[in-house]
Order: sequence, then structure tokens, then C-alpha cells
Amino acid sequence: MSLGYDVPRAEVERLLFEAATSAGLEKPYVYVLELGDFSILYRVSGKLMKTAELLTMKSNLKCRVLDALHAGGVEIVSPAFMNHRVLAEERRFIPSVTAEPEPTESLGPGPEADTFDEGRKAKTIEQLEDALRAADERLSELRRELDESDSEERREELQRDLDKLARGRERLGQEIEEIQVKP
Repeated sequence: MSLGYDVPRAEVERLLFEAATSAGLEKPYVYVLELGDFSILYRVSGKLMKTAELLTMKSNLKCRVLDALHAGGVEIVSPAFMNHRVLAEERRFIPSVTAEPEPTESLGPGPEADTFDEGRKAKTIEQLEDALRAADERLSELRRELDESDSEERREELQRDLDKLARGRERLGQEIEEIQVKP
């Protein structure tokens, strides 16, 4: 984010650090990336422990940055901002805070919930389909062995194995179907 030279760097760094901490980032830090013609470019970052929440955390951090800067009295306007209204110099363009900011968690699950759930679902289906293919191969092997066997005792043992494996294969198919049907 870029802020004007009229805002003390140490104050900006403190507020951005507080925002990152309140957003739940671990080991937050603030960098000054650029000294531009009209503003200073800052970056706030930190360690995210739950990467599955990346999208929500990015949004949450930005919300916390806005809230922290506004609460700290830092005006966030474009460096090219021109006021065409006659206002007192002490007039700041910061929204008034009527209540404690609403935590992001209360807004429901973030977009990654669906994205990562779909990924997990696809991975699970893939693993089950691999198991299904392996069961089909084993069934073929057992059938060949059954056809070639001369011993009645061995044939009974193979048939029990075939029946057991066929039931397991059927359960795998049902499990795949259930996962595919779930929203």
C-alpha cells in the first residue's frame, strides 16, 4: 500500500504490524518497498500457518489494515487527490467507526472452503478408482487361477477370495458414487 510522506513511517509500520497480528499472521513484518515521487510503498506480510485459508486471510489482512490505519488517524487517499471543496485542513477522509469491526470468520466460510473441498473430493475419488482398478486386476487373476486349478480345496479357497473381493469392489463403487453425488 502506498501512503503519503506526511504520515510518519514508524507510525505506519506500527499500525501495519498490529493489523497483521490481529489478522492472525505469525511473525509479521513490514517493508518499505519504494520511495516514490508522491508516496511511500509499504508491504505488510507474515507467516500463514493454515495455507488452505489463503484467500480469506488475504482479504482479512486487507480489512485489518484499513481498520488499523483508519483507527490510527491515517488518511488513505490517492497521492493525486485534489479536494475541490473548501474544508478545514483538519478534515480527514476516514470513515467513522460506529462499532468494532466485524471479524471475517462471522461472514461464513471463505472461497477456499469449496475450492479445497473439491480438490480433496477429486483426490479421494482418484484413490478409490485406483483401488477399484487394482481390485479388477486381482479379480481377473483369481478367475484365471480358479479356471486352471485342479484341486477342489484350492478352487473353494479361490472362490471365497473371489466373493470377498467382489463384495469389496462393490463397496468401492458405491463409495465413489456417493462422493460424486454429494454437493
